[in-house]
Amino acid sequence: MVMKGCQKRIIVMKNTGSNIFDEAYFILKDSALRSPGISEHDMVGEAARIIAENMIVPESDRPIAKRHCGEPELHILLRWYVAGVITAALVCVAIVLFL
Repeated sequence: MVMKGCQKRIIVMKNTGSNIFDEAYFILKDSALRSPGISEHDMVGEAARIIAENMIVPESDRPIAKRHCGEPELHILLRWYVAGVITAALVCVAIVLFL
């Protein structure tokens, strides 16, 4: 979209290292342009970081996810589920027998 009186600054990154995209375009925020502490090097570094974080990695190259400490394994959760179902069934049978 082209707007009259509006000027946008962009960073164009060519050769992104991606197997899918040749170029990436980043539109800078107005606040980034007004900020004296942000250099061109910082902007290019941030664009490179965003590209690196959003790269599509082949399944064979992805690291194997490790289980977090304190995270219960599936069989433990399944045991608790079965125990809850059996307990609820026993409570229902007891109610029916006493009524």
